[in-house]
Amino acid sequence: MKSLLMLVFIIFLMSCSKELSVSEPMKVPVNYKLSITSNPTNALIFINDKNYGQRTPDTIEFLDDSLYTLRLRLPYYNDLSIKVKPDSDKIPNYTIDFFSYPESFGKIYCTSNVENAEVFLNDSSTGFNAPVLLERVIPGKYTITAKKAEHVSISNEITVYSSKKTRIRCNLIDTSKWVVYGYKFYPIERAKALSVGKDSDNNIWAYFKNIGLYKIKRNKITFYDDTKLNFLPCDIYDIKSDRVNGVWFATSKGIIHYYDNTYKIFNETNSLLPNTYPVKIEIDENNTLYIPTSKGVLIYKNGVWKDIPIFKDIYIRSIAKFQNKIVVSTSDATFLSVGDLNSFLLINNRGATHVRFDQNGSMYMAFPMILSPTGNVIEKASIVHYSNGNSVKVIQPNVASEITGLNIFGENVCVSTTSGLFILKNNSVVKNYDITTNFPSIELSDAQKLYDNELWLSTYDKGVLRVKVDKIL
Repeated sequence: MKSLLMLVFIIFLMSCSKELSVSEPMKVPVNYKLSITSNPTNALIFINDKNYGQRTPDTIEFLDDSLYTLRLRLPYYNDLSIKVKPDSDKIPNYTIDFFSYPESFGKIYCTSNVENAEVFLNDSSTGFNAPVLLERVIPGKYTITAKKAEHVSISNEITVYSSKKTRIRCNLIDTSKWVVYGYKFYPIERAKALSVGKDSDNNIWAYFKNIGLYKIKRNKITFYDDTKLNFLPCDIYDIKSDRVNGVWFATSKGIIHYYDNTYKIFNETNSLLPNTYPVKIEIDENNTLYIPTSKGVLIYKNGVWKDIPIFKDIYIRSIAKFQNKIVVSTSDATFLSVGDLNSFLLINNRGATHVRFDQNGSMYMAFPMILSPTGNVIEKASIVHYSNGNSVKVIQPNVASEITGLNIFGENVCVSTTSGLFILKNNSVVKNYDITTNFPSIELSDAQKLYDNELWLSTYDKGVLRVKVDKIL
């Protein structure tokens, strides 16, 4: 019996030993890796078309000992692919240089409306003139511009893609004769320009209704609102400079003198100005102000105000001064005084809107259209040349439009209208620029100033127009 039990125990032990010996030890997985870099960096990584959500430079882990397809993706570039094999010991590094593949680059074909305009990418010259095909252009977004002397450039935003040709036409605005400082090409709001003037530092000042005041020095434009000039907001109707660096503004708050970042306002409380403020100022060679108002002519110099008694309480439309001559125009007549402000001669039985003296002391006067009671045009707006008691009338040559300003340039008279500009010489029209044919399509408003061979004109809705007078004569 004991022998039998011993045999059963031995068989049991042998059975347990056999069960334990068939179980194999667990294998530890091998981590295969590869390192990926690119030029440019930040490329999205795909392994066997699987997006790993990682960007170069980076390391991909937990791969096996296999051959993979690595694909990199960058915005604007063609995808690039190579075969890669990871390793567990020494991590292999794979670098894809997009720039070593010709198909990674794009092309730009640039043309222009102006011959031989130089092409710029991101304000850097390409060294080529339009038309030109720019090759091996790195993909991405660019600002492309064509530039040429006496032209305003218009910047264009373009996107260049790998293996593609981007076409762009860079237009320029010819400023050899005139340039519009307006909302399309300069940071000036689209608003009516009420006035324009120049100071002794050659800055052009322009006021835009309900917007503010701009100071222009070539292509540099500075904006002024009530945070920079405390006398704003107000409408500014005329801007004149004196001979000691001051700027005078005729405004809806009165006459304002601005000098060295300080200002003084003259109104009915501290001057002879009526409470209906003037819209024009004239300053003579002696720094004396002559101001047409609704209640007569006022004269100001060195803190002293006076009026011209003969025009007291009469509405004055315009005024001009030259040496000892002064012309005063009311709503229905124009008068001339020579040396004696108590004596005026009637020279025209209509009121002139604008008056200018030439260098010889003869004058040019602008008169508005004559309309019938039903509004039909009886006579177009005209210019009258008055000299030594004789008058010559010249009818403006454009369509029925009002004269907005006139200035003398040597022997030439530059006359602006709501529909263009024309030049008089010896009382004849020698040049005519009309918005329907050969002039910018803008309507000129009632402000014109001549400075150093440049005519500055305000417009109703497109900024300020600068005209190079010698180029249009």
